[in-house]
Amino acid sequence: MSVLLGTLSAFFIGLGDLCVGRVLRAVHVVSLTTAASLGALGSGAIGLLIVRSEFIAADFAMGVLSGCFMGVGLVFYFKGMQSASVGIVAPISAVQLALWPLGYDVIRGARPSLLAWLGVVIAMVSLVLTTVSPELGNKVAAGVRSGVLAGSFYGIGIVVLSVTDPASGMWPAVAHRSSGVVVFAIAAVFLGLPSFPSPGQRWFSLLGGILGGFGLVAYLYGAQNYSLGVVAVTSAMFPAFSSFLLYRFGDHPLRWWQGIGIAGAVSGVALIALG
Repeated sequence: MSVLLGTLSAFFIGLGDLCVGRVLRAVHVVSLTTAASLGALGSGAIGLLIVRSEFIAADFAMGVLSGCFMGVGLVFYFKGMQSASVGIVAPISAVQLALWPLGYDVIRGARPSLLAWLGVVIAMVSLVLTTVSPELGNKVAAGVRSGVLAGSFYGIGIVVLSVTDPASGMWPAVAHRSSGVVVFAIAAVFLGLPSFPSPGQRWFSLLGGILGGFGLVAYLYGAQNYSLGVVAVTSAMFPAFSSFLLYRFGDHPLRWWQGIGIAGAVSGVALIALG
C-alpha cells in the first residue's frame, strides 16, 4: 500500500504539472498559484469525506504554516517551469524534499547510514546532468535558482507537516491549501494582479491544483498510516512523470542526459529514504 500511495502521489503531481504547463506562459504566477491552491483545497475537502479525520487545533495550525511555506515554494516551482524547464526545476526540488527532512533528523540526533550519504552524493552529481540544457542558454541559471528556492520552501513545509498527529487525518491538508488560497489572493490584490486567471486559462489552473492536491492527500495518508520511507521513495518519482508528460504533450525540452540525471536524482532520493 505504501508503494501504491507514493506512486499515486507522484502520478497526480505529474498530471497536475501537465495541466499547469498548458497555461503557464500566459498567466502570472501569483494568479496561477491562487487558482491551483483553490483546486487543491477541493481535493483536501474530498479527502475529509474519505479519510477519518479528527480536528486538532495544533495540527490545523501546523497545516496552515506548512501551507504558507509550500505555497511560496509552488510559486518558485511554477516560475522555474515558466522561465526554464520542468526537467531542471523538478529534480532539484525533489532532492531537497529528501534533504530537508534528513537534516531535521540529524539535528534531532539521528545518525544516517552510509547508504543515505551515498544517496546524497548520487543525487547531487545527477543534478548536474539535469541542468545541462544548451537550448535554454542563460535561462538555466534562472531555472536552477527557482528549483533551489522551491525545494527549500517545500522541504521546510514537509518538515512542519511531518509533526502532525495521524489522528488529524486530512485536516492538515485542508489547512495547508486554505492558507495558500488566502495568502496568494491577498498578494494578487496587493500587486494589482487578477486574483484568478482569465476564464480560458482558469480551468487548466484549477484542474492542475486539484490533481496536485490529490497527490498531497495520497502522500499525507501514506505517511501517516504506512511506511514514511517507502512513500517518500516512490513519491519522489514525480520529476520523471512531470518531465515525461510535459516533454511528450507540452513544449518542455528533455535531452537523454537529462533523463539519466532525473533517474539518478530519484535513485539518490530513494537511497536517502532507505538509509
